[in-house]
Amino acid sequence: MRKPNIDKTDEKIIDILAADSRMSYREIAKRVRLSAPSTMERIAKLRAAGVIQGFTITTDRAALGLP
Repeated sequence: MRKPNIDKTDEKIIDILAADSRMSYREIAKRVRLSAPSTMERIAKLRAAGVIQGFTITTDRAALGLP
């Protein structure tokens, strides 16, 4: 597999998603100063290249009544 070309904007997108994977494309686009469609395309390319492998949540087991 070829190493993808990652620029500063891609790095910012990755950092934003790492902090909050539920953030809207519109909000991410605003933060990286791109249009929402351009941002969606970049995220799709990062996913296709395997850079972004998934989106997750973290749960509080105690809040769920679990040990």
